[in-house]
Amino acid sequence: MFSRQITKSRWERKRALLPKLRLAYPTEEDVLQLAGLAKIETDRQAHFGSPIRNIILDAHLNNDLYRDLSAVEVRRHLLSVRKKALDLKKALAAVDVGTKGSAESAGNLLEIGLTNSKLKELPDYQNALLELAKAADAKIQVIVSKRGPKGAGGNMAFDFFIQGLHMAALMFGGKWTISRSVDGSWKGTYLEALKILTPYLPRGLLPIADIGRSIEHVRKRLTDHITKNL
Repeated sequence: MFSRQITKSRWERKRALLPKLRLAYPTEEDVLQLAGLAKIETDRQAHFGSPIRNIILDAHLNNDLYRDLSAVEVRRHLLSVRKKALDLKKALAAVDVGTKGSAESAGNLLEIGLTNSKLKELPDYQNALLELAKAADAKIQVIVSKRGPKGAGGNMAFDFFIQGLHMAALMFGGKWTISRSVDGSWKGTYLEALKILTPYLPRGLLPIADIGRSIEHVRKRLTDHITKNL
């Protein structure tokens, strides 16, 4: 089982890295076209750019987080962190007070170097490392799947992206459409919007095949959830 959550501070740290990527965002003309497709009233269309930019930004963050996610690899990384944390805890204990001679002298020098740090004594670091190892161990235990969570398009980031578009239109009094024709093909403003947004989205976010079915799956699941919680 994987958590779909990310701590607020970690999300903010990830956001801080994105300016280095120099992301491109839809032009004013693109935004007006998107707002028109979502049937947003004319006097509100110009303000639709802000949520669209946030959706694109989050799409890049989520794609980095969820694309090619493997339980095996996540578990391997956690095991590595756990082992190294315990090894370092052991190394610090080996130079702490009471070890005598060169070892204790080394520990003393470390604590002198830590005078201006938030944690000043080696036992503080040993306790922190133990907590880190415990946290890693606890999360290792809950990873039971061999694969990460899969969204409707094979990537949870895609689900979050479609949910974001849905909620943005809803908040502005609009609505996207998606429907399947008799011949099995899909049509609607969701697909038209994606044609505009695709150049601004991270590679690998969108499903390669049957994107209409994936959109409808996410849309229906979200609307069912909203209806259930009204």
